[in-house]
Amino acid sequence: MGRYVVEDGVITQEAYPGDRIRIERKKTLEFLNETLSFKEVNNGRVFTSFYNGSLVDVTKMLTSQEMLVFNYMMERTWLRSYHVAYGNSRPVTRSSIANALKINVTSVDRILNKLIDKDIIAKVKRGHRIIYFANPYIMKKGDRINKTIEAMFCDSVWAKRVHERERIKMDTEDDGIKTIVMG
Repeated sequence: MGRYVVEDGVITQEAYPGDRIRIERKKTLEFLNETLSFKEVNNGRVFTSFYNGSLVDVTKMLTSQEMLVFNYMMERTWLRSYHVAYGNSRPVTRSSIANALKINVTSVDRILNKLIDKDIIAKVKRGHRIIYFANPYIMKKGDRINKTIEAMFCDSVWAKRVHERERIKMDTEDDGIKTIVMG
């Protein structure tokens, strides 16, 4: 026979012998809710998140000029599709990067090839156009990813790192602890 887990006077689940239970006092939760208030800071703008460690790793492997091009491209990466383009959907080109960053096109070409070699970006030809895509395993934009983009980068070292972190996180989260709020 189990014991009942009660939250705010409502039975939410049963606890059985062998279950590990963490008890949190209601006053503690109320205090945390009052003191941990959050303010929206992005004013509706889209933001980019980087996976833990990936930005540090990218920074260590790139020169300052390569990092400049990387940042330029990440700022122009589209939500969910991860293609690198301007607001009017026009793809970012080598010459547009060169003009914006005041770097010659030959240097931009060399830098883009290095970013491709390091699986930071990918290059796809569509007709006469070249479209660049950002690796979604380095940074995240939005809450979903196109399966084609995922497949494009799934064998990268960056994907392996993210999957390893997810596996470790799942191992630590699955500790069988249930939370009871005491009133």
